[in-house]
Amino acid sequence: MARKSVDSNMRRGQALDKAKRVQARLKLVEYRVEGDDVLILSGPYNGQTLKQLWAVGPNERDYIVKNLAMRNDTQVMEVIRSLCGN
Repeated sequence: MARKSVDSNMRRGQALDKAKRVQARLKLVEYRVEGDDVLILSGPYNGQTLKQLWAVGPNERDYIVKNLAMRNDTQVMEVIRSLCGN
């Protein structure tokens, strides 16, 4: 019974560490919502808008999803949904 408790605590600790890493990565990209678009203020796509990046290709769309959509900002999600046709 004690072994199960130890394993459970290890998994819980690992999940917490992963959540901290993901949260730290999300904080790296700064952005500003401007009307019906989003301007990226930091990172490799600094100075570009979400609509510009979306049209470039799949790598840029992955970047948008990983770094902006995962924040669950309602305004950003509205822009992304409009680009997806939803």
